[in-house]
Amino acid sequence: MPPTPKSWGDIIHSDVKDLWYKAVYERYDKNHQVGHLSVPIPETDAPPDAIVLRAVSAFKIKKTSQPNIFDIYFRMCADGSKQIKGLVHFNESHSPTPAIWTILTCTCVAAALSLTAYTIDIDNAFQNTPRYPAKDMQPIFITCPPLYLPWFKSRFPHFVFTPNTKYILQCFMNMQGLRTAGRDFHKLLKAVLAEMKIYPTSVDNDIFVFIYKDSLVILAISTDDILIYTKHKDFYHQVKDKLHSAFGVTSQNGSIIYYLNYRIIQSHSAISIDQTQFILDIVHKCIPKNSKCPRIDTPLRTDRQFDSEILHCLPASASDLKELSIQYKGDYRTIFGQICHIMKASRPDLSNAVN
Repeated sequence: MPPTPKSWGDIIHSDVKDLWYKAVYERYDKNHQVGHLSVPIPETDAPPDAIVLRAVSAFKIKKTSQPNIFDIYFRMCADGSKQIKGLVHFNESHSPTPAIWTILTCTCVAAALSLTAYTIDIDNAFQNTPRYPAKDMQPIFITCPPLYLPWFKSRFPHFVFTPNTKYILQCFMNMQGLRTAGRDFHKLLKAVLAEMKIYPTSVDNDIFVFIYKDSLVILAISTDDILIYTKHKDFYHQVKDKLHSAFGVTSQNGSIIYYLNYRIIQSHSAISIDQTQFILDIVHKCIPKNSKCPRIDTPLRTDRQFDSEILHCLPASASDLKELSIQYKGDYRTIFGQICHIMKASRPDLSNAVN
């Protein structure tokens, strides 16, 4: 699998440059279909109080179930650092996400009640959500991202451009980087579910409960990823069809499904939840395959020889730290943070070693 590009420079020198260009044009086509952006506007024609944000490109490569076959994704985002904080109520300023222990508790309840797990993923959630600006909120524009003007000219050849003019685009739909994107999407999602009489709990706004045919239904929503526990498969199809009326969706059902970085294995008698693949990805990233895994005693040794070894270790310089970060595919805080997440999410047996 090719490495994930970090910039347009990486794409220009990539062996699969043509595939990336195709993915970029496909993303611009999809954005145009939902009325995401305006036609290019000369920057001098923007309102005086308009906010103009820099367009940011995000690239991602995903594995597929087939070996040596992968999916490539391009997403257009905005650099939201110029936006002003405030103006949005705290409870409605983001898309709530369930805590780790909330997901595990819901899974325990589902196992006790013999519920079945299903997942629904909303495609391009923010890009398919209209902006709901307040009356006193300025319109938001972004700069034209790379390849946007060539794409626009290929799709609309009769559009007249003024030479030597900088163009910008007004945002009619949300995108990553806009301050209100999460709030607007969560409000729209709640409104869609409310039409089915499904409401969030008063304690946790990302957990929805419902009684269907005298049986409990649990929905755990992490931004645009939805985990459903229910005894009735027809309810799952009703929710999926309802969401599909407002968004593009993909779904999973069966004995093995995935939610966030969890793998859920279920049968008629039990439900198990683990992070096996996520753990393997972290291990293989830090310790390449077929290499010897370094070992260390935990808790740390307390003998005099170990004290002497530590005493003679000089602090690493900035250049040393940079080289070590490249060698181990990340700095200490990144790797340790990932291990702490695993400990809290699925492997509490690691707590002694981590502490």
